[in-house]
Amino acid sequence: MEHVATLSSGRRRLVWLICAGILAAQFWQSVDKRDDWPLSSYPMYSGIQGKSASRWRVLGVDQNGSFELKGKHLAPLAGARMRHLLRRVRKDPRPVLHTLARRFAERGELGRHDRQGLLALRLYQDRWHIKRDAGNRNSPRSKLRSVHVILGQGLRQRLALEASGKATGGPRERPRQSDDIVLEAELGSLHGKARVVPDAMASEGRAVLFQGPSASRSALPKPRAALDLEFRAPPGHYRVWLRGKSAAGRGQDSVWLQFDKDMGSARVLGETGAGHFREAYPAGAFMWSSAKPGFPALGLSLRKGGRHRLRIALHQGPVMIDQVLLSPGRQTMLDGGGVIR
Repeated sequence: MEHVATLSSGRRRLVWLICAGILAAQFWQSVDKRDDWPLSSYPMYSGIQGKSASRWRVLGVDQNGSFELKGKHLAPLAGARMRHLLRRVRKDPRPVLHTLARRFAERGELGRHDRQGLLALRLYQDRWHIKRDAGNRNSPRSKLRSVHVILGQGLRQRLALEASGKATGGPRERPRQSDDIVLEAELGSLHGKARVVPDAMASEGRAVLFQGPSASRSALPKPRAALDLEFRAPPGHYRVWLRGKSAAGRGQDSVWLQFDKDMGSARVLGETGAGHFREAYPAGAFMWSSAKPGFPALGLSLRKGGRHRLRIALHQGPVMIDQVLLSPGRQTMLDGGGVIR
């Protein structure tokens, strides 16, 4: 007679416990919107691997800088679902970022997530060149693909009033940090079609208007409209922001920045200029921007302390500049357009 192997009662209980544990873990992954190994969907095996690999990820931005969003913030599109969606819409991911921002607002996440309020969403693409030893697994080449700036309802209303000329009480103020260097644009030397104009929402009631159409795709040794400022600063690394506003039209909102020995040449700080206020802000209202609204700030390294020079030249105008901020400590300037005092 053929012998049929049977499991002992102890082994059967062990098998049932293992199966129950796997089911419980899978249930936990579904409820908590997670995608952890070894219960993930293994998106890396969904196609033939080439010489490179890439990953899309969304970061949040608050007053302290950028941070990783958790599954609960992205649900129900966390993990592999979000990566798959971003790959599908990579040519124009802005609607996805807009939808995510709206969901944050609907769920009240703008004021009670892990930090002090969500100010923007950034979409990055990480890319690796495949190596046999995976030695570069923790150092991908990251490229910022898209940014969505989140303007709260109160800020949108205030900007609309300012843009329509109905704002009262002058500009709001924000405190100066001890290591901030604040430059008033109207105190500089003007060149070409740049002039000081009165504006009730400017820091001192005046700002500099850069007139004219787009100057060029690169900085000119002799710009059509420019402003030169001198300042003193200790050596160190600074982030550079501009308080400005644009006229109507998306392509009339930026300037070139040049420091010290680069003045008078074609070398600039930032490949595409600075400001670009109409990327996220309404025309006619002062706001802070660096390279572009919501993008990481332009960085300036000063090796020597003492006297330095800054040139602001027209890129796409007309555009108005009120203040320039150089700060080693501030991470973002997205929470309002107030003047620095």
